Amino acid sequence: MLIFNHEKVYSSYLILSNDFDRSLNSIFDFSKQLGFNAELVDSKNHPDIFVLESIDKNISVESIREQIVTPAFFKPSLADRKFYIIYDASNLNSSSQNTLLKTLEESSDFVTFFLITKNDSAILDTIKSRCIKLVDVDDDLSIKELSECSYFDDAVDVICNLHYKSIADISNFLNNVVDTDKNSIENIIHIFIYFIKDVIVYKKTYDEKYLSLKNKKVEITSSTHYNFKFLGKFLDDLYDIIPYINNNATNSIFSYNILSDKDKSFMLYNLLIDKKKEL
Repeated sequence: MLIFNHEKVYSSYLILSNDFDRSLNSIFDFSKQLGFNAELVDSKNHPDIFVLESIDKNISVESIREQIVTPAFFKPSLADRKFYIIYDASNLNSSSQNTLLKTLEESSDFVTFFLITKNDSAILDTIKSRCIKLVDVDDDLSIKELSECSYFDDAVDVICNLHYKSIADISNFLNNVVDTDKNSIENIIHIFIYFIKDVIVYKKTYDEKYLSLKNKKVEITSSTHYNFKFLGKFLDDLYDIIPYINNNATNSIFSYNILSDKDKSFMLYNLLIDKKKEL
């Protein structure tokens, strides 16, 4: 599930996803929440939403120029802004990426770009630096496994009561779980992400049916005192310490390829301490 900040719409997003259709539907939902005509969005006929798909596995410079660069300078037809969605951005070759980069750098206030990919290593660093990075994973496949982790309740307790936890509490928690299993830190990060997303969703809707961690409703509702700015930055920082998603993992659990368990634990510890200082 993707969570967008409605109060701040950025000019460009890079979305790491293992299911393009799910991500595309999340973007459509986002557009409706911003006031796009729902009937036109649902019928995929909204004139201010353009989806560029590549058939030949190579999005050419000509396609970028004709379908994005030129029309992006024209104002929206119906909505307050225009959405340009590149369905598999890894199919952009280096020339087409450089052409797109110029548009990203000079885009109008009424244009938002979404680059969806399974592998951001194929995206130029200059493109990535212009985008807000979001990760879209399949909630249903991973939540069940996460909830069965022996440290699931303790992880929720830490994130729910971060302002009350001492430095020793946080350190002891991480030290106790780091030897539990080889994916403990990745799993904890994943639990934190789901929890924060749920708090954001609940603060916006006050409807528990949208929660991923429904069995933690009490903890989620008690965490609504965290403001949107803090929660959004927390999510961004969690994503920043995830080098990449293991595309071979069917449950989409986050995975590191270089860092040791102790390294990961120390990195997460520092992030939690920094966040505690902000409260």
